[in-house]
Amino acid sequence: MAVPQEDSQNNVQPPESDPPSGGSSAEQIERNARQDLVQIARELERVRERMLSDAAPALPEVQEWVRQARGRLGLLLGPDMSVDVREAAAQLDAWLQILPETVPAWETIRTHRAEVQALRDAIAALGDQRATLREPIAALAELAPPASVVDLKTALAAVPSRKSIEPVRVDLQNRVRETRATLQEVRDRADRARTEPIDCAAHADAPLCRQLQAEAGAAASAARRARRAAA
Repeated sequence: MAVPQEDSQNNVQPPESDPPSGGSSAEQIERNARQDLVQIARELERVRERMLSDAAPALPEVQEWVRQARGRLGLLLGPDMSVDVREAAAQLDAWLQILPETVPAWETIRTHRAEVQALRDAIAALGDQRATLREPIAALAELAPPASVVDLKTALAAVPSRKSIEPVRVDLQNRVRETRATLQEVRDRADRARTEPIDCAAHADAPLCRQLQAEAGAAASAARRARRAAA
């Protein structure tokens, strides 16, 4: 019997369940045990997915779920179960034992992701503001004297009035101020964006920690790309 393994997308794959069929009581117990393993593995995957969502469970909730899940697995570790069921249950149990310890690391990844997204949003806002700067610049260009004016008297007469220039000047000044503020926000967020993945050294060989480190590595790569865009 297979136990949850990580694929290229770092998703938990539950063990396959045998199709319902007739048989002895021992066979029925085996089928029920396999179904229980499938259900617990799926629940573990849902919890893992929630760790990266806005609905991430807090440590007490994770601890309580692990306590209940391990209690259910305990029934599958008894000597009356097949070797396959006991081995699969033992490996699932090993995942569950370290899950609460990884909660702070998942929280760090969520914070990391949020910072990268905020940096991307600031970069996008900066691009939008760059475009809006063209409007007052174009308005000023329309007010400028024709390039063909050569004598001073005619040039002075062609200079637009303060009344016509002032609104455009104020508009441009305000937009420049806003753009500078957004630019500073981009720089600050780029400085805060973490580019080194977190470590899970305490259980580095555990499949769950390998998944966690893969997620952390992806977040670090996203931060590096965002920082390059900010630069």
